[in-house]
Amino acid sequence: MDKSQIASKYYQDGNNCAQAVVLAFQQEMSMDQTTLKKLALGFGGGVARLQNACGAVLGMVMVLSYLKGTDDKLASYEFIRGACKEFEEKVGSIICKNIKQIQQENAQFYNCADVCGIAAKITQDYLAK
Repeated sequence: MDKSQIASKYYQDGNNCAQAVVLAFQQEMSMDQTTLKKLALGFGGGVARLQNACGAVLGMVMVLSYLKGTDDKLASYEFIRGACKEFEEKVGSIICKNIKQIQQENAQFYNCADVCGIAAKITQDYLAK
């Protein structure tokens, strides 16, 4: 399975969207599953179900920050911003509430498991840069 499929499966297994994405990169992050699940717990549902920034995006940001972040904050921000923009282009927003609205208006659109997969794929692509 690729990272997209792994993240989707973690979501389907009952993890929140942020957990699903970070768990897909457990090996690369060299952290145990319990630690990653706790670290990402509060980011599900757009931060504790407040439907702010999408948890899958936040998971993506956590992985990219941990694995590719540098002391040059501005360069790191720009790098991560690129991943967020790519996510927004594919999904329509980086805001959970907006994504949910798009999902309700278009039943053929991505579900949350798909969104986790998209975030994981973008993360995988950015890690290769």
